[in-house]
Amino acid sequence: MLLPTPRAKKPAALHTRVLRLVLSGLSYDALHGVGNFVLMLLLYRPLRRALQMAKKQLRI
Repeated sequence: MLLPTPRAKKPAALHTRVLRLVLSGLSYDALHGVGNFVLMLLLYRPLRRALQMAKKQLRI
């Protein structure tokens, strides 16, 4: 008795593969953007103060 051979899957079209790749990276991009936003909310004033002091010291 012959066993059925598995059929090869038809390769996905290029635009489908590109769309999958883009969508797979969106969650990382969203989390990265939110993290940057929160970090700047926390560090804005100290960084601004430090840059203003450096500007005064350099007399720019």
